[in-house]
Amino acid sequence: MLVFASAPQLIAPFSESDAADPLRADRVATDLAESTFVDTPSSTQINTTAATAFFDEPDDVHTTVGLDTRTPLNISVVSTESGEPLSSNGVEYTFGEPVPERAGQVSVTQRVLQVDDESYWLSVRVW
Repeated sequence: MLVFASAPQLIAPFSESDAADPLRADRVATDLAESTFVDTPSSTQINTTAATAFFDEPDDVHTTVGLDTRTPLNISVVSTESGEPLSSNGVEYTFGEPVPERAGQVSVTQRVLQVDDESYWLSVRVW
C-alpha cells in the first residue's frame, strides 16, 4: 500500500505571492525622504538637484532603493494641493509602472516633503 500526501503550506512561506509588501514600501519611502532627497535626515526640504538626478536615471532606481529589478515599483512626488507631479529642469518626479487595478495587492507608503513653502506627497507603491 502506497500513501501519497501533499502539504503545500510547508513550502508556502518560501514561495513568492501576490500579496502586497508594506515593509518594502515603507523602507524605500523612509530612505528617500530621510536620505536620498534631503540634505539631512531631519529636513523635509527636497534637494531638487539630488531628486532630479534620481528621477533622471530610471535604469538606476531599483539599485538605488535596494530592490530587485523584478519588483514592481511606482514612486512619485506630487503636490498636496493639485495632485500634479513635481518637476525640475524638465524632469518629472515620477517613476515606475502603472499601479494595478487590484489595489488590495499594492502597498502604499507616503511622506510629506517640501519645496520652498509648498508641500508634496512622496508616494511609494510596491506590489
